[in-house]
Amino acid sequence: MSTSGVSITVTGLNTVSKRLRGMSRGSRKAIDFIARRATLDFEELASNECPSKSGRLKASLSPRPFKPGDRAFRKIAFAQYQIGSRVPYATDVEFGTAPHQIYPKNKNALWWEGAQHPVFMVNHPGARAQPFMGPAIMRSKSRLINPAREHLRRFLSQYTR
Repeated sequence: MSTSGVSITVTGLNTVSKRLRGMSRGSRKAIDFIARRATLDFEELASNECPSKSGRLKASLSPRPFKPGDRAFRKIAFAQYQIGSRVPYATDVEFGTAPHQIYPKNKNALWWEGAQHPVFMVNHPGARAQPFMGPAIMRSKSRLINPAREHLRRFLSQYTR
């Protein structure tokens, strides 16, 4: 099982952010609002797409704190937000796993209900990918780009007259 989380990086935001800082306060607030709304839309879409057995992965996508001061959803900088999952198997669900062996961690053998006897190792056949973050990003792109483009068009039109 993977212990890494899912991380999505959008390049170029720092350059755009620096340029947007020169905008009026009202325009900066509007762009920031659009980015926040798009991120929340993304969280909702990812949550709806998320496969669920126990509900733990789906619940980890919500903007509730994992521990004091650490949030799944947080503002990084002007018009930049982050959302993700801290459950250790999030990447396994999103990208799938190759066949692998499972060994006991705390005991000398593995056993489960229905097994004929305890075993030292299990050959896991792997798991197919069940992407939910990637498709949510693709669907939420237009919810960010179109409103931002329209606001920037209105903002810039006052300087082109």
